[in-house]
Amino acid sequence: MEKKLKIAGNVLSELSDKIPSPIIAINELIKNSYDAGATNVTITLDMQSQNLIIVDNGEGMDDSDIGVLLQVAKSEKKYGTKNYITNRYTQGSKGLGFLSVFKFGNIVTWTTVKDRQRRFTINFQDILKLDDVSDYMVSIEEISAESLETGTTIEISLRNDFNSNQLKDYFSIQMNRDKILNSFIDDNFTITLVLDGISYHTKKCLSLSAYYKKYQLFHVSFTSDSSEVLLTYKNHHKYGKSSICNKVYKYPSAIDKRYKLSIELMIFDFTGTKRKNDPDRLFIVRPNKITPLIYINKNLFNNYSLFDPDLLRYSQGSISLPQMIGYIEIISDDKDVQFNSDRTQFQDNELTDSIRRTLEEINKFIQKSGSDYKSIIKNANTEKDTSSSSVNNNESMKSHVDKNNKKKDDITHNDCLNSSLLLTPVLKLKNITLNTPTPKLKRSDYIVSAIDSLGDVIDYNSINVILDGTPVVDGIIESIDIPCVKTITCSYIDSKKGLIIEKCMLKITDSYLPLETQKSNQVLIPNRAKKGYLINYKENPITNLVPQLNELFSNTKFQYAEVIACSLRSLFELSIYELEISNKIKYSCTKPPSLDDKVKYLVGSINTNNKLLELLFEGLGKPSYKDFRNELSIIDFSNTIKKCHLGAHKSTSALTLTDLESVGKEVALFLVIVNELLNNSNIDSILGPTWEIEIK
Repeated sequence: MEKKLKIAGNVLSELSDKIPSPIIAINELIKNSYDAGATNVTITLDMQSQNLIIVDNGEGMDDSDIGVLLQVAKSEKKYGTKNYITNRYTQGSKGLGFLSVFKFGNIVTWTTVKDRQRRFTINFQDILKLDDVSDYMVSIEEISAESLETGTTIEISLRNDFNSNQLKDYFSIQMNRDKILNSFIDDNFTITLVLDGISYHTKKCLSLSAYYKKYQLFHVSFTSDSSEVLLTYKNHHKYGKSSICNKVYKYPSAIDKRYKLSIELMIFDFTGTKRKNDPDRLFIVRPNKITPLIYINKNLFNNYSLFDPDLLRYSQGSISLPQMIGYIEIISDDKDVQFNSDRTQFQDNELTDSIRRTLEEINKFIQKSGSDYKSIIKNANTEKDTSSSSVNNNESMKSHVDKNNKKKDDITHNDCLNSSLLLTPVLKLKNITLNTPTPKLKRSDYIVSAIDSLGDVIDYNSINVILDGTPVVDGIIESIDIPCVKTITCSYIDSKKGLIIEKCMLKITDSYLPLETQKSNQVLIPNRAKKGYLINYKENPITNLVPQLNELFSNTKFQYAEVIACSLRSLFELSIYELEISNKIKYSCTKPPSLDDKVKYLVGSINTNNKLLELLFEGLGKPSYKDFRNELSIIDFSNTIKKCHLGAHKSTSALTLTDLESVGKEVALFLVIVNELLNNSNIDSILGPTWEIEIK
């Protein structure tokens, strides 16, 4: 006996719900138009008629194509393969186009033209009632269309329960709108968004040179084919003009052949100025935060941690160049290039790990090379300013150029061979303080930069290192387990100016301090978000209080444990207060709520809002979504508040040292979550201007 496998209609509803947001659903529909060879796609949101209409001029669908569309979650496309007719990389592969439309409404009509015009309508509610979806028959109306242009129109009647206002509010934010309109980096593809009669279009030929012209420092380009980083100096107003126009740095590491990588950036220096936001919000991810965008196979990858401009800001601030915009393009047809449902994170595998590591290392390399280049320019101009020579350097350079029949723009550092044009060699070191036992130290841990008189970067491996009079093999300082102060001496031979030598101090302190029973390098309130994350509370002193408490803890450990114990509760109170006075949240209750209630119900409300959780996860740059959800435990936060009350009233008589560290960790998580609620505009689009939380 045999039985037919049946799939109930409600399964399709659950599959549709897996598409995390209407924005992702719209992106899926845009990708379908792109794969169909369309040069234009128009998305119209008509609030009066409650219709959402998507129109493209692609190749349209015939009977066979419609059959594939109606076969749920099936696709004949392979992601990343190049269509040499359209010169495009295939975007779809999961067959989500059919399900995406039902994110918005139940009644959907397709009108499509290929060899002839076809029209069909599907009522999703009728499908949901079926015990077996294969019993649902789609009636396709055929109309001759010899004179009609090819393309597809999808008309969706918005459901009564669908919050179309939220979608409109999302698109009303320029930053969000620009990222949808420019979700493809392709000059032959235009996206138009029509909101109640007002049209917005893809911006073509977005030249990085048009942004913040006065503050441009370097234009940067890189391709994995050449493995060369080209930096072009933009005559920044602070550093002046330079005869050194371009420098090429060879990236030393091999890049995985399974993908191609190209990078174009503009690096700025806004030091000493209050920068106004550019009218174009494409490269802005939050107020006063600009970033490059990542495109994978020409489609925007909504991830701002893979190429984080702040990567070196807090670990190696002296060589950090975090103010940048631009494009990072990854091209690959490898099957392991996979994403999570909202295209904000890679799925973890060996290939995506390789991409992450490579982007991080290239980011570091670009910023370090740019920092070295900036030092060359600064030193060259310092030499000019302090020179007693009566010969003007600009005139000298001009005659040098004229003599060699070169244009000014063609001059590179290799032209600067005249002794009057030599630079002051640079060997910059940094003092280091560590606790015992120290890790092994390599040259890059204590050498900041090294540049010779010709403007070339010195390979750190060629620099000699001496520690307290003893040569250091390979520049690696072995672990030290006793307190001491040592002198590191570094030197190299400059081809024009001879021996260059500098010194720095290595201070080793005992990690065992009073009241400690074990070694600990942990700060009291650690960063519970991505590297370099900053909190920005405008109306209260938290931004000062947190570093003060951390300083007390790290410098004196538990000498001021009582002060710390009495202060921790105030961080929760001030965070809630900041939310309330900003009108971001409003508590609804019959009696004045306690701090415990406010924290518990806020965490509980977050836990029940999947989209909010995803936005918090993205904004904080947490490594694991599952772990992040587990961290948001109402019970854990309630216990933490109780410990805070004990600390405020009884200080360390009621709290152990371990308790203080545990509370500090929970406080840290709460602070960054509140910071996202305060400053993440994407969250505003789903919560509205004020989020009401009911306390029962």
